[in-house]
Amino acid sequence: MDSSLRKLYILGICGRLTGSIAIFAKKKGIEVRGCDWRKNPPVAPMLEEQGIEISLGYNFSDIENFAPDLILIGTTHIRGEAIVEQILASGIRYISAAAFIGEYILRDKWVLGVSGTHGKTTTASMLAHILKEAGKQPSYLIGGVAESLGTSFHFTDASPYFVIEADEYKTSFWDPRPKFVHYRPKTLIINNVEEDHNSVYANLEAIEAAFHSCTLLVPSNGLLVFPANSESVKSIEARGIHCAAKKFGSEGYTGKALKEDFSKFTVLIDGKESAEVEWSMLGQHNMNNGLAAIAAAEHVGVDTFTAAKALSCFRGAADRLTKIGTSNGISIWRDYGYHPTSVTATLKALRQHVGPKARIVAGIPLHWQLNWGPLYRDGLINASTYVDAVVLYANRDKVAGYPAEQFAEFMRPKVQSTRDPAEFEKLLFEQAEPGTHTGT
Repeated sequence: MDSSLRKLYILGICGRLTGSIAIFAKKKGIEVRGCDWRKNPPVAPMLEEQGIEISLGYNFSDIENFAPDLILIGTTHIRGEAIVEQILASGIRYISAAAFIGEYILRDKWVLGVSGTHGKTTTASMLAHILKEAGKQPSYLIGGVAESLGTSFHFTDASPYFVIEADEYKTSFWDPRPKFVHYRPKTLIINNVEEDHNSVYANLEAIEAAFHSCTLLVPSNGLLVFPANSESVKSIEARGIHCAAKKFGSEGYTGKALKEDFSKFTVLIDGKESAEVEWSMLGQHNMNNGLAAIAAAEHVGVDTFTAAKALSCFRGAADRLTKIGTSNGISIWRDYGYHPTSVTATLKALRQHVGPKARIVAGIPLHWQLNWGPLYRDGLINASTYVDAVVLYANRDKVAGYPAEQFAEFMRPKVQSTRDPAEFEKLLFEQAEPGTHTGT
């Protein structure tokens, strides 16, 4: 740790990423303080347990009184905000969250980065769990909380291994590069690469270029793990890679389903059966996530049998196809995914799990900020083929370039839509009956 860094101030300190940075810095002997609009759980209570003071509101006087050596400015902050303009005018040194992680947290670590437009949190959680169960004592920094890990971050000096969720979103308002370029991974998983973040990336080719930039950071003795059947990843590979590579999915590390919902499968390496996994996870997409984690874990000395045994006791990340309860005979599921491919994979997995005769009602909040046009529309139409009824919620006039009401027209006859969150829940349960599975 830089000995000149004695006092760190963090804007938006109650975020999961910024909060974990605050706790890391505190444990390294740095005096930490920050501000946010609210003391949001679960992060704020953890910060206060560590004696980290949180100021409500963004007041530059609080920064002046604290007199930090360095200010961490999160991704959401932009030019024009009063606090940002005051920081720039003050001349106090500032840094992005991703740059801080790369410079202070990941220095001298064997970084295992998990990237992709979706599937990062689950796959990173699987990989961290495998290394933990194998006695590798990894550090990790992940965007969600897997039940198996109990927390989204863990820092230790007992091991060089560090698993991190490597995000492709821009670093900050002054640094348009993807966050993952700061992490310098030695082991890199690239999972799904599809159109996303259209406010940052003009098209799929721009996203592919961003992911390729991350592969250029992997050293010659490193490892790249990627899906064999992804055309985008093939395009990235064709641009040139400079390390060993392993494939998963349709070749290399493959899986043979022993149950229709993929809750039990055999792991094969180049066609040879190597191990078996029986776990609580559902869907082919999660099997592939597990295969990627197994391949990456092997790079740090974890054999396939040990990795598969660890996955058999893996409990998934919260809000990733999780059954959260039952009410009046209705099973209630929750999943965080918003990308059309992710939504489709989730609903397909749920259908495989409950069988063809069970009734499924899906509640889908439409993401107005994703201006994907036909990609978003057609993806959700495809997802709806796995369910019996759909309730859409949109709180904006337009979604993906279409009037919100048109989504209901696209997906009829099995869909209803509303802009009222209370009515959204009401419509969802009106479509259900005992034995129904509902999900949002």
